[in-house]
Amino acid sequence: MISSYVGMDHNPERDATTFNGRFSFGPFDGYMFPVNDGNTTSPNSEAGFFTVRDPGTYFIVVDAVFGTGTYNLSVVVFPLNPTRSCTPFFAAPGSAIGPGAGLTQSTIVIPAAPALRVGNLVVSLSITHAWVADLDVSLVGPDGDEVMLFDDMPFAAVGSTPQSDGVLDDEAGIRIREFNVYKGMRATTEGWGQLRWFRGELAAGTWTLNVRDDTATNGGTLNAWSLTICEDPPSPVCIGAETTVFSNDFETNDGGFTHSGVADEWELARRRVR
Repeated sequence: MISSYVGMDHNPERDATTFNGRFSFGPFDGYMFPVNDGNTTSPNSEAGFFTVRDPGTYFIVVDAVFGTGTYNLSVVVFPLNPTRSCTPFFAAPGSAIGPGAGLTQSTIVIPAAPALRVGNLVVSLSITHAWVADLDVSLVGPDGDEVMLFDDMPFAAVGSTPQSDGVLDDEAGIRIREFNVYKGMRATTEGWGQLRWFRGELAAGTWTLNVRDDTATNGGTLNAWSLTICEDPPSPVCIGAETTVFSNDFETNDGGFTHSGVADEWELARRRVR
């Protein structure tokens, strides 16, 4: 996963200038994601954390809601984690959704060997539908646990029919419904369901994607979907004997701690060794 943090200081000189700036990050499906909070009095600032589905060239556009002034813009890019072991698994492509209300299911079977235990679970999903806002999509694990990925997603314009083609990942920077754009994004689930709930489970078995269409007037296609199972790195091994630096159950005495002051702060008395 590639992530970036963008920070913008609207008035680095801290003078009397009133400048309400903003920045946008993208593009995603032809859209730029704007970042602008409600504060309009200088000095103010904006910040955003974004994750992208694909490597490539992304842009930051700076403009002003009102006023003119100077700004400092800082960008930090966090590259992929090269130490994490991840394995993708793909479903058979092309399942029809509708037309009409109903349930479409697609499965991925993960073999028992080699044994994989879920650390971070990533879902890639591509859906074309005449009205994606009619869809409720959930993932069911081999143990029968079901997590809602998204439910009746809103769109910025009435009658718009964008394709849902992105990645769902609990380690992403924004929620999927944050900007009403669902193509080319890497985002978290809607919020009441989290992929981390599968963490620690054995991955072997049948995973089922449920796509529920709750309107009887249109249809579409589940073009493709996949799971990527990322295992946690092994726990560090302690070499040699462990040494206890400090231990006290505070049942017998205060262990040498004293406290005083308005905030009633505690401190361990220093002992001088000669």
